Amino acid sequence: MDNASEQHRPLFAFLHIPKTGGTTICHHMVRNCEEGEIISAYNTVEGVKAIDHFRDMTQEEQNRVRAVFGHNVYMEEIENFFEDRDVMRVVFLRDPVDRILSLYNFFRRQYDEENHTERHWGLFSENGEIRSLRQWFEYRKGYKDMNHVGYVLEYCTDLHTGEQFLPTWDHFQSAKCVLDECAFVGLMEQSEDFSICYTLMGVPVSHMWRENVSVRSYIEMSEQELEDMKHYIRMSLPYAQELYEYAKVLNKAQKAWFKKHGSAALQTNLAKSLTCV
Repeated sequence: MDNASEQHRPLFAFLHIPKTGGTTICHHMVRNCEEGEIISAYNTVEGVKAIDHFRDMTQEEQNRVRAVFGHNVYMEEIENFFEDRDVMRVVFLRDPVDRILSLYNFFRRQYDEENHTERHWGLFSENGEIRSLRQWFEYRKGYKDMNHVGYVLEYCTDLHTGEQFLPTWDHFQSAKCVLDECAFVGLMEQSEDFSICYTLMGVPVSHMWRENVSVRSYIEMSEQELEDMKHYIRMSLPYAQELYEYAKVLNKAQKAWFKKHGSAALQTNLAKSLTCV
């Protein structure tokens, strides 16, 4: 592809909400794209803050970028630095209860297997004991990382939620509008969505596998206790659940459009066809 064609192809911005399959997608993209086509924007890019990395890129380097991935995908920054490109948003969501359980297992695994103590995310109580799932959720439920509504708003609007964030009805409505503007809203639970994501971005992936999967459960509860806990989590995060239900509606409509028109039509028309309600 020549430089002029690269400059006019869409740029995909993938907002990686933790524990929604983003690590798998990012690794597949990196392994199946050429050097410089994928930018992993987490805390830093190659040791440099993402915004500074963008600023230091030449025009030719900017044109080569196919997608920007990460927890730190701030849409305003991306659109400012890639002003000659049509930026297409992609995001994956997951059932909020399953995501919370996965987060707890992930943090416990980090501590046990990697001795990752400097960022323990509330795992430890004041007396140094590891909190149970219920204790940990009670401590963390008011934090942004427990609710994907905050992630969506933080990176796609001018709202700076901060570490602690309890979404309101207005926040939920704003988050719905953000999803409406996405080229694709995937669901982690549906394996076909990974294939659609790669096809949409024009990346051939012949073999797919899951990354960053916890193989051990640290949740020590009876079956009934776990069901009660799941219900409590769902009731404690109502807007997370409602946003996930809304994402399922969008996902179904987008995949129907994709099946009928193909990736090129999806890139150019889908985001415009779905209006914010």
